[in-house]
Amino acid sequence: MKKILIVFVMFLGLLLVACTETKPKVLPDMNDNDRMELTLAQKIDFLSKLEAPDLSSNALMLNLFSKMNVDFAVSTEQNLTLDIRSNVDQQAKFNADLDVELYGKLGDSASSSIVYANLKRAFLSVEQKASIKFMEDDISSHTNITVDFSNSFFLIHQTHAYYQLNGLYDYNLEQNGEVLLDEKDSFDNLQEKVSTPIFTESDYQELIEQLSFFELPDTNDLDLNELFEAFETISKHIEIYKTNDTYTIRILADASIIRDGIDEMKKVLIEFYDGFESDIDQEILTLFDKIKDSIKSFDLDFRVEVVNHKITRILFGISGHFQFEKDNTYPLTLNVNIERLGFILDLNPTAPNMPSTNDLANFKVVEYPSFIPNTLS
Repeated sequence: MKKILIVFVMFLGLLLVACTETKPKVLPDMNDNDRMELTLAQKIDFLSKLEAPDLSSNALMLNLFSKMNVDFAVSTEQNLTLDIRSNVDQQAKFNADLDVELYGKLGDSASSSIVYANLKRAFLSVEQKASIKFMEDDISSHTNITVDFSNSFFLIHQTHAYYQLNGLYDYNLEQNGEVLLDEKDSFDNLQEKVSTPIFTESDYQELIEQLSFFELPDTNDLDLNELFEAFETISKHIEIYKTNDTYTIRILADASIIRDGIDEMKKVLIEFYDGFESDIDQEILTLFDKIKDSIKSFDLDFRVEVVNHKITRILFGISGHFQFEKDNTYPLTLNVNIERLGFILDLNPTAPNMPSTNDLANFKVVEYPSFIPNTLS
């Protein structure tokens, strides 16, 4: 049970993310004066009339953003026999700073369809250290990976892939001080076109078929009484705004919801053990409290924008702080700090500024992308 709960701590830390004390802006501000005063029945009635957009005919725009760092460390010691012991120490750091704009539009054929990825900011770094002691052997390893492709773009145009690349990548692996791998390169306005079509007519037809199966459930088939019961407990977290012709369904949540959920899990577990007339391990209850105390802050903002009963945009953002410190019982340290993490999905977007056909004419034609490291080719 203890091992399961330790894994749960790691999983929770990756989900419950962290922010600075000033609560940085994650999604655009909303005007409180636009908030509507609705009863539970009125909210359910509004939601029951939502209609899904036709994804086979509309373009899509997805903005992804993230600014976060994760620090992880764990130490384990195991007695395999009376004379043999094993010690493992691991440390890892992860940093991400992303602001990526993805645009896709299906035309009448593969050649008239477009996929565009604008990497305004695309930085990732991973560092991992490990030390293993087993009998007389000591093994240490150190891995560093850095990728920065900011101010770059990828484009599928007339079935071919184009990319303009700026930035660098650096991949280094050492074991016991010996360099086993050292791959690095930098790019300054690298412009290439892959000679082989990447999005063919068969790919296009397959995508159209897949999109034809995507639709929201028919609201006429919903049992409003069941929906009322399920909705009643979360209704207080849901607000509806009206700005001109746009309605916004908004769900706000904070750390109290997560903490209350942990208390409920703890309560259910105690009742489960009571049912078997057995005492629960106090260590498990202490871990629940430790997890609860590790949630320093958490804020979730989820929105659905609606015009004429049709969903036009979906917005999601989170921020928070999770810090689990190791002690004599649990050899795990996990510190997750996320200033912002989320997305904005526009189902009826304005096309972004993209390179013209004349701009792409000068791209170098290659059989295989030159920026991919040799170890991956």
